[in-house]
Amino acid sequence: MREANRTVLLRAREVALLAPEQAVVLFGLPRPFVEWLASADLAELDPLLEAPVVMFSCRVPASALANLKNSSRHGRLHAALATVTAGSRRGN
Repeated sequence: MREANRTVLLRAREVALLAPEQAVVLFGLPRPFVEWLASADLAELDPLLEAPVVMFSCRVPASALANLKNSSRHGRLHAALATVTAGSRRGN
């Protein structure tokens, strides 16, 4: 989780520094957070980077996940997509 948070937030920060509007669209982040992210130094980001919870959610439409799940012949992919789909229905 922490590595995923670190990767996403640091990439979002890189984009926010160059093109804040793109960070809003690409990462689905609110503009005030993108503005803060662009101005924050790495020490200020540490609490978020080390958070013990996932700081982002899957933005793939449920219909696309269902299509992938139904067309997949790979058991592991099927199980992973089923988990994501179930989480999406619960609002996770």
